[in-house]
Amino acid sequence: MSEPMELAYEERGSGPALLFVHGFPLDRTMWIPQLAGLAKVRTCIAVDLRGHGLSVDEAPRDYSMDLFADDIAATLDSINVDQIDLCGLSMGGYVLFAFWRRHRARVRSLIFCDTKAEADSNEAKEGRDKAAAAVLADGLDNFYEGLGPKMVAPSTSAEVNAKIRAMFNNTAPEVAAADLKAMRDRPDATGDLGAIDVPALWLHGEDDQIMPMDAARTNADKIPGSRFVPIPNGGHMAPLENPDAANKAMIEFLKG
Repeated sequence: MSEPMELAYEERGSGPALLFVHGFPLDRTMWIPQLAGLAKVRTCIAVDLRGHGLSVDEAPRDYSMDLFADDIAATLDSINVDQIDLCGLSMGGYVLFAFWRRHRARVRSLIFCDTKAEADSNEAKEGRDKAAAAVLADGLDNFYEGLGPKMVAPSTSAEVNAKIRAMFNNTAPEVAAADLKAMRDRPDATGDLGAIDVPALWLHGEDDQIMPMDAARTNADKIPGSRFVPIPNGGHMAPLENPDAANKAMIEFLKG
């Protein structure tokens, strides 16, 4: 496995640290509404995973959820932060499970957004391989045409869609392919759910077409004492699509 690296990040606010982990194939800017909305209750830190945004990786290879988790730990070390609240969307949620397994003592609470604990089925793994080949051959703009509309609710604004497309286009095909292979090979985390002994919140868009809400609720119900909050007018990118509802739920959770 590659050596951990310090990640680029954006920070706002004051108080205990809350770190945000973006989804695929995005970057830290998806969390701008959260950095603004939660700055009064936490020091909000949104990282760019390796290869994404400002976290330059000249030779993306051998990515894994464990490597992403160790990158976050190295970044926390560099800014002298010990314990954190962690929030991750989709692939970022997979990173949360890895961080929980590898750096449990540093976790104060967990916020899962539009993600799942299950590993990929064989069919899904084949889909990851096809998608990796497609982005390497045709780039992320063409890839967005197929995936982008599935990531949002029908009511999502043109402005939000444009932001998502820009994040796609800012991701190098080689990085996206490495992400896809890392997601393909991630371990099943359903066995971790019952062992989570820190406060946990699960947010999920009511119109998520990629990860159905009922399955997400089943995951959340397996975490002792967790809270599940559906986000109206939200798809797979619920915190970006409906930041008012997502931020309200996060603030209530963090204050509690």
